[in-house]
Amino acid sequence: MQSMQELALSLNNPRGLVVIAGVCAAILAVSALFFVVCGKRDRLGSLLVSTAFVELSVVFIFLTNGLEEMEGMDSSSKLMPYLWSLPLLVVSLFQLFRTWRAPRVKAVGHGRVDKVFWAFAIVAAAISQFDTLGFFVCTAAMLALLMLLLGERRILLILGTAACWVLFTWFVFNKVLLLGLPAGTLFSKLFV
Repeated sequence: MQSMQELALSLNNPRGLVVIAGVCAAILAVSALFFVVCGKRDRLGSLLVSTAFVELSVVFIFLTNGLEEMEGMDSSSKLMPYLWSLPLLVVSLFQLFRTWRAPRVKAVGHGRVDKVFWAFAIVAAAISQFDTLGFFVCTAAMLALLMLLLGERRILLILGTAACWVLFTWFVFNKVLLLGLPAGTLFSKLFV
């Protein structure tokens, strides 16, 4: 176990990031070749996306071993990466298995590229406003706008989803993990 921690520590730097990216790219290339040889060319993109998410979660779990424990903290610095990486790994493996076993699919035309652009713009705008409006307002607005973009028109469902997500993240981060999420300069001035 000590050698794994030493390896994780040695890769937690810019040079290690290049090594990790190279290894992940090589694994994706070998996976693509394997999928094509196995006759899964029709769903190659979906299989590679699932494989990439499996790789990403494994990398985060591995690099978390290199985090040092901080004395005087109520929770471990390794807790949050594990809370995100382990469910991502399980869901990605499930999706990989499901895509592998799916029946042959016909080629489809191009999707709605404009919706992809708008979704990217909404997420980027929300992230850019974290400092001013805070995490909770930006996340609620982002969820509402993304749901509208995807065709949801039931206002109560949109508002309820956004409110439940904000309450859930507030509870997990502020009450359980004791980590305050950014309130934003606008609201910190209003309530101080």
